[in-house]
Amino acid sequence: MNNLSLIWEKIEANETVLVNNLLNLSEIHNLGYDNLEDFLAVLKQLNSLPRSDSEKFIAVDLDDCLYSRQNSLQNSLLSENRWEAWNRVIETHMWWFKKYTFDHYNPSWSVKQMVDILLKSKNSCILTAWKKYFQYEKLNRIWIDDSIPVSVVNSTSEKPKKLLEFIIFELGFIPGEIDIYDDRVEHFHKCGPVLSKILQSSINIHETILCQNKTDEFHKINKSRFQLDLLH
Repeated sequence: MNNLSLIWEKIEANETVLVNNLLNLSEIHNLGYDNLEDFLAVLKQLNSLPRSDSEKFIAVDLDDCLYSRQNSLQNSLLSENRWEAWNRVIETHMWWFKKYTFDHYNPSWSVKQMVDILLKSKNSCILTAWKKYFQYEKLNRIWIDDSIPVSVVNSTSEKPKKLLEFIIFELGFIPGEIDIYDDRVEHFHKCGPVLSKILQSSINIHETILCQNKTDEFHKINKSRFQLDLLH
């Protein structure tokens, strides 16, 4: 019996064991689930999936990972209207955003190493956060292979939950290893141990730091690894 089946068997026998012995409510909340019932439904769906321990799944962020925003952030309108204020500006002036993506997003400026990683993997997705329309507008300008699926969430804190949903509804099996590339990895660091525990998979989190003078190259990648947390 695998680790996930063991967890589910104990939960079916006594749901309180989830909090007392196997997981805790803060771990569940970090994954993006506000109540135990929703999380149990996801766990049941995961338990029904086949696993393939020899397979690796790769999730890659868009901004400052697959593509550098360094040049585009120099735009005067962007620098004067950061984040939520900027969202309101571009929603009001969509023509400007289309021009912005045309001027600042080009396939030849993508991070070459990250593109190679995506193209060489048969199980991968782009997992990015912001407003869906804007992220797709960027991707339409830079992406070179539309066969790679894209998942968009509103904020980075939603990415771990979206990762589980992608495994259930898109991938269709539990891989033995998961590689995550992102410039903002704090939420995955919080969730790494519990993801490894419930999936019985190794979770490799790669914090990407791009070069300042060469926007299509990495300066370095900081790697964290969460191994299998087998229950006895």
